[in-house]
Amino acid sequence: DLQRIGWNGGPIELLLVDAMKSWDLAASVVEHFFPKLTPEIGVLVHQDFKHYYTSWVHLIQYRLRDYFSFECDVPDSGSAAFRLRRPLDLDLGWVRNLKGFSDREIDAAFAWSLSLVREDSAPNIAAANVMHFIHLGRLADARRTLERFTRQGIAMDSDLSVCEQLLVARESRAKTASFRES
Repeated sequence: DLQRIGWNGGPIELLLVDAMKSWDLAASVVEHFFPKLTPEIGVLVHQDFKHYYTSWVHLIQYRLRDYFSFECDVPDSGSAAFRLRRPLDLDLGWVRNLKGFSDREIDAAFAWSLSLVREDSAPNIAAANVMHFIHLGRLADARRTLERFTRQGIAMDSDLSVCEQLLVARESRAKTASFRES
């Protein structure tokens, strides 16, 4: 359990992260492992950078963009690699609050992530953007974001269609709950 055991080892030169399956796990990895990366040498590989579900990865990397440089968008995978440029000399406590990001910062984070990856990876990042609002229960914002990406021509034969299905199901449950309350 990464939330409990943390990291008690020495400096880290290569950190392959495939454990950020929830915001709490992501926060634990950031707090315990990221500070142990060796500046200028340490490479962070986010295995789920291009996965629709793990939207928090984009918010975290955006907040830490002054510390990491983007290295590569790994072809035919969900991965992206970053190099730690300088020591993480900041309080990482902010990572415990998923709702601590303004809408402006959310938009900027996903735009930044989109700017890093190849065009064929864009639908996955767009889907993560939609999923972020689904995670927060902000279904109207998820719908608006989905519609914006479809207007931009982002292919729906991608993770974006998975998010659309999740959104439709959540919207339906919300309508049913609202009807029952009436």
